Amino acid sequence: MLLHLLSACSGGDTKITTAPVLEGPRPDVVVVTLDTTRADRLGAYGYELAQTETIDRLAREGIRFEHAYSALPLTIPAHATLFTGLLPFNHHIRNNGDNVLAPEFTTLAEVLRQEGWATAASVAAFVTTRQWGFAQGFGAYFDSMPEGEGGPERDRNFWHNERPGDLVVDDALNWLAGQPADQPVFLWVHLYDAHFPFEPRGPYVETMKDRPYDAELAFVDDQVARLVEAFEGRDVLWALIGDHGESLGEHDELSHGLFTYDATQHVPWILSGAGVPAGVVSEPVSSADFTPTLLRLLSLPIPDGLDGKPQPGSPVTPYAESYMLSDRFRLAPHRAVVDGNLKLIATPRPELYDLTADPKEQTNLAASRPDDVKRLMAKLDAFGAAPPSANQASMDADTLSQLAALGYMTGGGGDDIDPLTLPDPKDFQALIAGVSGFERGAAGNTPAELLGRIDELLALKPDAFELRMRRLPLLAKLERRDEAKLFAEETATLFPGRARVWLTLATISKQERDHAGALSYARKAVEAEPGEPAAREAVIEALFSLERAGEALVEAEAAMAADPQNYGVAALLGRHYLSKKEFQNAEKYLRLAVAGPTPRRAARAQLALLALAADVRGDAYDLLEAEVRDYPGNQMARGLLSRMYAEDQRWLDQREHVAFLARANAQDPTTLRALAQCFFNLAEYGAARATVDAAVFLAPDDPDLLLLNANLLAKEGKREEGVKMLAAANAANEKRIEAQKIAAAAAEKAGGGKPGKGVAPVKEDK
Repeated sequence: MLLHLLSACSGGDTKITTAPVLEGPRPDVVVVTLDTTRADRLGAYGYELAQTETIDRLAREGIRFEHAYSALPLTIPAHATLFTGLLPFNHHIRNNGDNVLAPEFTTLAEVLRQEGWATAASVAAFVTTRQWGFAQGFGAYFDSMPEGEGGPERDRNFWHNERPGDLVVDDALNWLAGQPADQPVFLWVHLYDAHFPFEPRGPYVETMKDRPYDAELAFVDDQVARLVEAFEGRDVLWALIGDHGESLGEHDELSHGLFTYDATQHVPWILSGAGVPAGVVSEPVSSADFTPTLLRLLSLPIPDGLDGKPQPGSPVTPYAESYMLSDRFRLAPHRAVVDGNLKLIATPRPELYDLTADPKEQTNLAASRPDDVKRLMAKLDAFGAAPPSANQASMDADTLSQLAALGYMTGGGGDDIDPLTLPDPKDFQALIAGVSGFERGAAGNTPAELLGRIDELLALKPDAFELRMRRLPLLAKLERRDEAKLFAEETATLFPGRARVWLTLATISKQERDHAGALSYARKAVEAEPGEPAAREAVIEALFSLERAGEALVEAEAAMAADPQNYGVAALLGRHYLSKKEFQNAEKYLRLAVAGPTPRRAARAQLALLALAADVRGDAYDLLEAEVRDYPGNQMARGLLSRMYAEDQRWLDQREHVAFLARANAQDPTTLRALAQCFFNLAEYGAARATVDAAVFLAPDDPDLLLLNANLLAKEGKREEGVKMLAAANAANEKRIEAQKIAAAAAEKAGGGKPGKGVAPVKEDK
């Protein structure tokens, strides 16, 4: 039953004009966010080729919002708006990676958990993992991403990490099966499959060969069907909404993030089940309305100060923005408002579209309807949405560098330029089309080919910041370091207020072991953006590298006093105190370094050293396995795990880690010997032989390697050769013992003495 419902019949669809309120026992609530899903590619929104039967049925049986608009065409800020009811300029996330949803903001999950719902989330991509603050209010949060394949971590980009919807739903349903029947549940399921790259599987490929995006949506629909089936017989409120859409070539955009045209902003929003009436809401609504609408449905208090309103019945002017054009290319941003059937996009030459007559936004009416432009511009100005400031999330250097490579976070806001005064993006369509094509066609090209294409694009706009930042790692890959440094310095003169450029120069200097140069550039990064956490970290790290520990500690203490949750500085302090064997201080700072939303690289491995020293082996395993899960390329963690598994005779567990190390260190005979020994212990003698031969080629006189070879020859039935090899191993070992005695005597004579036992020195992870 529903109260406060006014409806009228129009065109066969019941028009819902007042926000309904559910009566009766509290239902389960299932929110499904459909990542990168356009409204106009679902059957419920008129797309005849769609195979989205379950979503369409939920829409038919419930409320379908015809004109729902995302506030921002990027996953992290879009989800923050969905779950807080705040627009991006109020929750302070304006780009993927520029901030974390702060605990001060009340989320939908927090309200429902406080009101008695059991809460859980199962998410599909790195951009919805807990480190972005989305776990607030959830009792269970399933966000483990696959490690991916192919080479060391430095060759992957974990920003692209995702898992298919069937695995996401598996986690959700496994959690549901363990919940008591008498408690309502709130479940958020995030489905990412419609995000590029489009890689449909199995029957979806056969039925929609030339429509991979549609095929991905058909797979998504089948996962929604699994959820619906699992909740059969329960009272459920279903809420399905797109975080943003996907441009499929409209306005020369091949994905999303740059523009605020309807291809990326017009999203599906469906409420169904639990007594929700069947009908359509025709008025424009905002994704900020999502949380207050659900709270009104459930008769729960709506937090004060939200931008969103319960819908329908609370007229709003949907707002959308994207400053990616400014951050990436120094072009004017897209800011938009929708009023009835009219949409204004505020660029230097405004764009006005009649969405009823021109849903593809091809005919700009701004010149012929100046009064409408003025009226809608006043509505846009009334939001008081200032441009983004330089306020970045606290992340490690790996995350920051991968963001920069993708163009997701470019240090925008550090320029002394009003983004609204930048050139109109309509004058640079060739650049935008070229960048879109470059992003889609980059796979399989050599660094030299990619560099050539970037240079072509830079010729169209030499001050395009993102292209400059993408050019730098390509120069490094081509070992053109001098050119990279000169180019970075030139970029710094163009963008003196962007810390990322100075940090790139600091990194180049660090790689050249020019720690004084790294310190100088890091200090300039701090001057450019004092709030950039990576800049403070770089200063302190350079001081430690210069063996100016006293100054480093003073800087670190000041940084920690200003921000007690500065996880990066805590990691540096933990490493320093561990190297000095000040274990109590080391543990304090290392535990802080792993307490944040993004545990700092190597900190858990260093904590594992402390756990091993305290003979708490189980804790060491837990720490190292977590480290490798988040940072698959951490060789220090893999080396410790390999050694521990070997000591515990867990050869199968050891193999993954020692094989990784061998791939990354193919010219290191010690690592190859460890891999060969693992193969030998697993009775994989063929693999052991190939690895032993490779190691012997590199170190023909290594006694341990010769001994392993002798044992392997015996297993191969070559006993005579094995006996000879054993003799050679013994002889080589005697030489080694003699050499060690001579070295020990020389050390004692020089007053050295024997090293004591304790925690091994901590080396920087490579």
